[in-house]
Amino acid sequence: MKKILLSIILFYGLSIYAERETIVLRGEEAANVVSNSEIVRMKSFSTIPNYIKFKRGQEFSLSELENWLQHYFKSDQKVGLALLKEEKDQLGYTHYRFQQTINNVPVIYSPC
Repeated sequence: MKKILLSIILFYGLSIYAERETIVLRGEEAANVVSNSEIVRMKSFSTIPNYIKFKRGQEFSLSELENWLQHYFKSDQKVGLALLKEEKDQLGYTHYRFQQTINNVPVIYSPC
């Protein structure tokens, strides 16, 4: 029983810490970080967004994603994504799981 209680307390503490480290930008603040965005979510220890919601009508297709990443990161290295799997849920939405790559080499522990 003590182990279960300790696990619950530890999980709750870690989730509060993780949430506190999240920065959510909306509207003009978000657009200043990522153009044409409505919401941008980032961790306080990184300048790379972990969630971007674009304004309606400003979204782009998956085929344009790698070009956008290359432009956004302005890197000499080729930043890319390799599709790991594609699933349709019960509501008909398609979900994509990617592996981050740099110069076509997979980045370990980075499934997006």
